[in-house]
Amino acid sequence: DLTHVVDPVDPVKISRLRIQNSGSVPARLRVYAYAEWVLGSHRSRTAATIVPSRDAETGALLAQNPYGLDFSERVAFLAADSAAHSVTADRGEFIGRHGTSELPHAVLNGASLSGRVEAGDDPCAAIARDIDI
Repeated sequence: DLTHVVDPVDPVKISRLRIQNSGSVPARLRVYAYAEWVLGSHRSRTAATIVPSRDAETGALLAQNPYGLDFSERVAFLAADSAAHSVTADRGEFIGRHGTSELPHAVLNGASLSGRVEAGDDPCAAIARDIDI
């Protein structure tokens, strides 16, 4: 069950994923969250100027566009209710050479993410958590 809630005032979307194991055997799943940073009018125009970072205390992935005219003071974030097991800010790593945002390479292969969080040509936010159900 995936529920999305958008705050009526603040520019925040909260997603809640509930998974139930209806079987008798415990299972371990790797769950991913993914966001494409824009922080401007169009991703293709702002991608090269987005600066990703990771908050040491919460593990959240953050992004700023210090060169954007309208969004330079804003901070975008992707976070979970507890720290991710692995992260990346590299869209190429998450999507893969022949992958798509609907079928990303990392998800199809159940891959751990590299932890790479640095400015580059094609930024994103991707986090992975292993959960036992």
